[in-house]
Amino acid sequence: MKPAQENSGEVATMQQSSHYVRSNGGKLAVPIVVARVWCPNTYSYVDVYAMLDQGSNYTYCTEELSRYVGAKGFASSFELTTLTQEKMNIESAVVNLSVSKMKDSMGPNYTIEATVLPKLNIDLTGRSTQVDVERWPHLKDLEIPELEIEQVHLLIGQDSSDLLIPSEVRRGGPGEPFAVLTPLGWAINGPVNPLGNSSRISCFIRSSREIESDLKRLWEIEGAHNEEKAWSVSDHKAVNKWNSTLQVKENHYSMSIPFKAEHPTLPDNKSMAEKRLKSLSKRLDKDETLKKQYTGEVHKLVEKGYAEVVSEDALHEDGKVWYLPHHPVINPKKPDKCRIVFDCAAKFCGQSLNDHVHQGPDMANSLVGVLLRFRQHAVAFMADIEAMFHQVQVTPEDRDVLRFLWFENDDTSQPLRVFRMTAHLFGGVWSPSCANFALRQVAKEYEDIYSKEVLETICCNFYVDDCLKSVDSVDSAISLALQVKEVLGKRGFNLTKFVSSSPEVLKHLPQEDWGKNSTTFNLNLEELPPERALGMLWNVNTDCLGFNVQIEQKKDSTRRVVLSTLSAVYDPLGYISPFILQARRIFQQLCRLLKGWDEPLPEDLEEQWGRWLDDLPKIKWFRVPRCINPTDIPVKRAQLHHFADASEYGYGAVSFIRLVLEDDSIFVNLIMAKSRLAPLKGSTIPRLELAGALEAVRLDKILSKELEIELDTSVYWVDSQIVLWYLNRSDQRFQTYVANRVAKIMDHSEVTQWRYVPSEENPGDDTSRGLTATDLLKLDRWVHGPEFLQYEEHKWPIQPTFQCSDLEGQLEIKAEPVVYVTKTEEDHTSTLLNHYSSWFKLKKAVVWYSRFKSFMMNKS
Repeated sequence: MKPAQENSGEVATMQQSSHYVRSNGGKLAVPIVVARVWCPNTYSYVDVYAMLDQGSNYTYCTEELSRYVGAKGFASSFELTTLTQEKMNIESAVVNLSVSKMKDSMGPNYTIEATVLPKLNIDLTGRSTQVDVERWPHLKDLEIPELEIEQVHLLIGQDSSDLLIPSEVRRGGPGEPFAVLTPLGWAINGPVNPLGNSSRISCFIRSSREIESDLKRLWEIEGAHNEEKAWSVSDHKAVNKWNSTLQVKENHYSMSIPFKAEHPTLPDNKSMAEKRLKSLSKRLDKDETLKKQYTGEVHKLVEKGYAEVVSEDALHEDGKVWYLPHHPVINPKKPDKCRIVFDCAAKFCGQSLNDHVHQGPDMANSLVGVLLRFRQHAVAFMADIEAMFHQVQVTPEDRDVLRFLWFENDDTSQPLRVFRMTAHLFGGVWSPSCANFALRQVAKEYEDIYSKEVLETICCNFYVDDCLKSVDSVDSAISLALQVKEVLGKRGFNLTKFVSSSPEVLKHLPQEDWGKNSTTFNLNLEELPPERALGMLWNVNTDCLGFNVQIEQKKDSTRRVVLSTLSAVYDPLGYISPFILQARRIFQQLCRLLKGWDEPLPEDLEEQWGRWLDDLPKIKWFRVPRCINPTDIPVKRAQLHHFADASEYGYGAVSFIRLVLEDDSIFVNLIMAKSRLAPLKGSTIPRLELAGALEAVRLDKILSKELEIELDTSVYWVDSQIVLWYLNRSDQRFQTYVANRVAKIMDHSEVTQWRYVPSEENPGDDTSRGLTATDLLKLDRWVHGPEFLQYEEHKWPIQPTFQCSDLEGQLEIKAEPVVYVTKTEEDHTSTLLNHYSSWFKLKKAVVWYSRFKSFMMNKS
């Protein structure tokens, strides 16, 4: 990892020392170790210097480290206090990182939470070297690793106390350095070199975050409401650039990189790339297996035409040249696979390649929408595009900004050779938008040749490189799969790894294009194992969607463990949201109690958490039919039914699709759900009921937009008479909270669509109170709706009548202003007061009137 650059952001400078300093000066060692850091989601790791600071109660990392490993976090505001009591309020991000000892890949690793700062003002003058420790007999056998970087990128505080615990101590005489063995290796402390330069560093930081920010990650897990984002000026510039430079070369699209400037001027960063490659070479030389895998991947890039050697006569340096550092990414679950990742975000002289390029618009389909459409019809298939980004070529004049270095003859001791990518690559901020633009361009180019269904599949049923599609019959699936594969292949997009709920579909496709699991089974005799459909488990044999959550059991139960476990449960459509709500309630209570991230849970909450963990494995038996209409009978009428409810714990809504077929048979299936926690600061039940009703409206917006089924109507069900009264009295003047939500509800629905349902028949109650896994498995109404939806409308719950007096004291109605007016006859004093606007003039006039009165009385 390259050294972090100067940043204009002001970070607290800790320059007053509380360390022991010998009278004759010299170099003082502070506990700086080498740590291997990666993001739990991306597995892209890097070795950095980390300082172990017992004077800080929180852990911090640099922006560069967070960006390098691809960590995504949540926003947080906190107060930072230095040793001199200087206080700063900072808005930053908090990310999860995994940390382990550099040379012990099989040893324990630790998940820590770090607050991201632009830079840590901790230089390496206090880092001990191998030369330093060899001066001292009690330390000379210790191995002190060194890195080719020049800055500390991680400060580990007391919130990550497991990494501060010493397992061994090496002591010397009075005034001599000592060493402690930590989980990250030996940390040297004290005066190590009397001739060296001393460094005064004190990193005491106290931060206090707002409690509400701790819950923000949970809300983000639930996902956004699928609102369409408008294109920015920058987005339009990127698309205009691609439209103007689009060409077809060797059956692939070729497009330029959408630079912000017409002629960008980039600094010569070759030295940085060389330094990063040198660091990589040390790692490869220590791991022959990794070196073989990585070398093979470099060869594949060249053999497949994704990269090319830069000839000697083409090695010009004209300002439009950039060298990309690269490193391996290894998924621990797939140790035999290695991927090369190019670091387009690497900065040199304060600039990175991504800084000079427009990102382009988000042209990807909604993940929720793709999954919803995947459930519409009886026969489904799934496939993905091989190396999607690499199928779009870069125009020759832009390729020199995608240079990278590799060794002559794959020998790390040989001179370096210069290569450059000929295709768009992972890591480029513009690449996802560029690839999606190219995919849609295929549909546009062949719109007069292929059917509408083929073109819509390309435009609407891909999420990045994954295709999920359902159709009415096996014949339609076979024809559609072959045609989509054919048209995409015309522009280099190889659609492969097919999986289908019908073995007959796979039989009509080349076996080399089957999914990995399908190729190992005899389709006539054996069952296929479950597949992952955009993260959800798809049991191909039963054609059901389900869950198989595997959580590593942790020894201690803490708030960090609770949040980590919650984050591992992936449920984009909310099918197990009542079960997840119980764990979220536990987390919310921990936040309310101001529990630290690594504090043990209180006894009562630990008991609840233990019960929830015991329940978690049962979720693998929960099933939702993938297809909402498993028959071949046409649909006569389709309706959406939304059930909303609230409790003191939370609020939410669940949506079902009700299909009436031509033979009058009825199918009702769960389609989507949302459960949300009640606000930490508290709220009234009537307000939460209204929030639940608004959640139902939001679900209807998503479903109406994403489903490709002609919907007859949407029906909303609540068991709150207050909500129904609010909606039926829209002419009333309500308090602001109520008025805003009533207005949003009525913008999307009519009063006639809202109906009352008894609480005992309301599945929305499950979204607000939660369910155990056992109850979720038993409760048929959660998957197939309440029983009355299986009947004709005249058998649905009877709508009650109620009076405003029944709800007295619960309604939030604005009181009409009362103005009281009195009228009196005006006297002379009032006339006098109203005549003068100045107190001085009024007094002067009164004096004159008094004198005049006296004069008249004397005269008489």
